[in-house]
Amino acid sequence: MFRHLLFKSIFLGILVIGVSPAVAQKYCKWGQKETDHLLKTNLLNLPFKSFNLEYERPFRSNISLGINISFTPNRDLPFKNSLTKSIEDEAPKRSLEELRFSQFSIVPQMRFYFGDRDVFTRFYASPYLKYTRYNTNTTLYYQYEFMDSGIIERASIPISGNLNTLSAGVAVGLQFQLLKSLYMDWKIIGSHYGIVFGKGGGTSDVPLTKEIQQDIKKSLQKLDDIPIYSFAHTVDETSVTIKPKGLNIGITSAISVGYRF
Repeated sequence: MFRHLLFKSIFLGILVIGVSPAVAQKYCKWGQKETDHLLKTNLLNLPFKSFNLEYERPFRSNISLGINISFTPNRDLPFKNSLTKSIEDEAPKRSLEELRFSQFSIVPQMRFYFGDRDVFTRFYASPYLKYTRYNTNTTLYYQYEFMDSGIIERASIPISGNLNTLSAGVAVGLQFQLLKSLYMDWKIIGSHYGIVFGKGGGTSDVPLTKEIQQDIKKSLQKLDDIPIYSFAHTVDETSVTIKPKGLNIGITSAISVGYRF
């Protein structure tokens, strides 16, 4: 209940202020030469091969509206070598090595600046909404040994899917001027809370025996031990499907450089 009220309050607040023509004409100079815009990018994303672009526009002397878009092209898992180094089983190690993912997020936000200096050069608090979508794909390599005969059956299941998060949060930071048109935005810390939902699965290249199906189900059931998440799943002779859902709790920080025009 609280989560839905929080989403609605922030969204309606941004929407009402953003579309009110009377208020916009009074406090903004849309289309005029002296109108201020700030275009920024987060430097902390670059080492992770992720790209970010943020646009901010003053609405009043102490309020601005903005939108932040980031994306990560299809790439390997970060720190893959460190993650796979401790895995001795060859099948899950190979699956992790072949894992690739991409990411897209959009963050509408409002900023409240404190003090009497220029709107872009003050301490601020910023409520925001954040939607993120991750797309992943890999191959699940699986083998099962029959104890009585010693026969080993192997199967490979190409797995692909998406994971989505929708959250609301608040960040605090400080933005200041470096040069005439160059600005630095230090988002000190932000925290958000929301929901996670998604779907993934794949089809086996060979029929899965009942023994392999049961073994896969036992492995997937262990995922439910992760707090605040659940993983509904189905396993049959030809395919595996999983639907994760739960809560999303996260923190954010950024050091961005911007150009004012």
